[in-house]
Amino acid sequence: MPEPWLWGAHWQLVDHISSAGNDVSWLNGQQHLANSWLYFPEAFVLKSTIAGLAATLVGVAWLTWRRHPALVWVFAPGAVYFAVTMKSGINIGVRYLAPSIALFGITAAVGLALLPRSWPAIGAVLAVAAIAATLMGPVGSIGYFNSFATGRHSYYLADSNIDWGQDGWRLRDWWEAHGEPPLQVDLFGGLPASYYVPTAIDVGGPHNERWDYGVVQPVPDRLLITSVNEGTLWSTFTPEVAGAHCYIGTSLVVVGAVC
Repeated sequence: MPEPWLWGAHWQLVDHISSAGNDVSWLNGQQHLANSWLYFPEAFVLKSTIAGLAATLVGVAWLTWRRHPALVWVFAPGAVYFAVTMKSGINIGVRYLAPSIALFGITAAVGLALLPRSWPAIGAVLAVAAIAATLMGPVGSIGYFNSFATGRHSYYLADSNIDWGQDGWRLRDWWEAHGEPPLQVDLFGGLPASYYVPTAIDVGGPHNERWDYGVVQPVPDRLLITSVNEGTLWSTFTPEVAGAHCYIGTSLVVVGAVC
């Protein structure tokens, strides 16, 4: 087995599964210390494309009408895994539903393929909807939310649903475009802010994901940029994030500045 895979499996077992129910999670504007049955259904609905949700509903409905065996061999295992995940207590990211999402997608494809030939409009409408969603927003981004999530997305979900350190390069582009001001950054991920912006200093913390367990307070003479999670899930800079209106990508907030 590759060593990074083994370390990742160990981290999941020790830090999450063994402490299920003790992780702080965020749902609909509130922190939760215990799991909520609503977490994963809401994450699935808000983080899937609307076209994908519609395809799943149509496909499953048609297979149910036909009493097709794919319901037993494909959809049912996905539904069981979904139900078990809802009870797991690890309310930190839609990624834990990945097996169910894959199985639901296969079920949808089978159901749509078996639709009568007189119903091609359904597939065409779903295809157009999927293309439109891709053009209107970054569907491939880890911070993607569909149009059901109105307003600030960080109100609904946090953690890896919205930030996995994906906006480091966008931070560099923003810094260069704004005259390279002195920055202090609370950046989630395995790399420090100085990897992207050479003159930046890291603040906030601890950042266990890169084995940095210290906490550094911000200084007054540098512009503060922080993860949206610091205003919700971890509450390090809650007032600052709540009053900010400038975003870099989907996960970083520029505090005290106007884009």
